[in-house]
Amino acid sequence: MNLKDDALPRPITCRIGLKELAHGLEFSAAPLHKALKAAALFLTGLLWFGLSLPGLYLVMFSSNPKYANESPVVISSFVAFGVLLMCAAIQLWTENTVLIAQRERLTNRRGGKFWKRERSVAASEIRDIRFETIGSANDENPRFEHRVNVFTSGGGKMGVLSNADDDELRWVVSVLRRYYGLSPASETDFSATESYRARFGG
Repeated sequence: MNLKDDALPRPITCRIGLKELAHGLEFSAAPLHKALKAAALFLTGLLWFGLSLPGLYLVMFSSNPKYANESPVVISSFVAFGVLLMCAAIQLWTENTVLIAQRERLTNRRGGKFWKRERSVAASEIRDIRFETIGSANDENPRFEHRVNVFTSGGGKMGVLSNADDDELRWVVSVLRRYYGLSPASETDFSATESYRARFGG
């Protein structure tokens, strides 16, 4: 596949990786700002764990009678919460989204150290691949999520990539549409997204 013939050029600072496989294409993308978020989450969990651990030790092993009526289960839950926060930080740090396009199937794999999820759709079921902006128009401060959605012949929709710059996702759409023999995406394909962004400033 000659990527120079894509409907849209690849952004110069594109953070979405693309690797050509023997029988397809592989896109890879990590969550935006994941290092900062993971570090903040891990430090919060570590602090919570560190503050809770001495209390658990006193309740379980101290001979001081004032700790005798304290429940070790309650203190243990505080310790466990700190551990869960640190595990969530590790999950975020290792999280990655991989999109594998093959002639037979389009497969989306997302996950990290502790949790993984895989979804796929047969190529014969793909009817459209579009860039969309999702958000709530009723909020005073609406939040936006840019996403690549795959529409199937049965009326289903599967989000396969998100949380990246819109020009990066549009480039992914153009590559996928060409790979699966769909018509090139035109500017009218993005009209709903553009009107939404123009209205709410996304």
